[in-house]
Amino acid sequence: MLRLLLGNLLFLAAAERGPESDAFVSGSVEFCHSNLLRNDSCCLDNKLAHGVTQQTLKRPGTSWRCDKKAGCLSKEGPRGEDLLSVPPGADCQSCRILFLHGGAWYYGSPTTDGYNSLGSKLAKLTGCIVMLADYPLLPVGGYFPILEA
Repeated sequence: MLRLLLGNLLFLAAAERGPESDAFVSGSVEFCHSNLLRNDSCCLDNKLAHGVTQQTLKRPGTSWRCDKKAGCLSKEGPRGEDLLSVPPGADCQSCRILFLHGGAWYYGSPTTDGYNSLGSKLAKLTGCIVMLADYPLLPVGGYFPILEA
């Protein structure tokens, strides 16, 4: 998904260039393309928002295992730990946001693809406590296990 998005942006940038910038854009497109092919996480924002603390939360009954042999396409190993992003000054009266990471139910976790950074920035901007749930992905999970988590 990230490759597709960045590829489309680079294509648009290349399409709107003038003759004087052909060499620069061509070099930039090639540089970004080769970096993305080597490491598709090369362009993620991994900086946490200043002052926001993050902690893992293990809720009873929500642990599961991601195993590539079973078809799980994401971070392998024991899973099910949610991530809380807590802004400065948050207390029991603070608003809450439940953030479900992307990945079409097949990929991702609260700590991959920059979601931890996004959660921290969302907490900072809104003043809300943000919970990024680590729900069971397909084919490990299914519709009902995801809802129960």
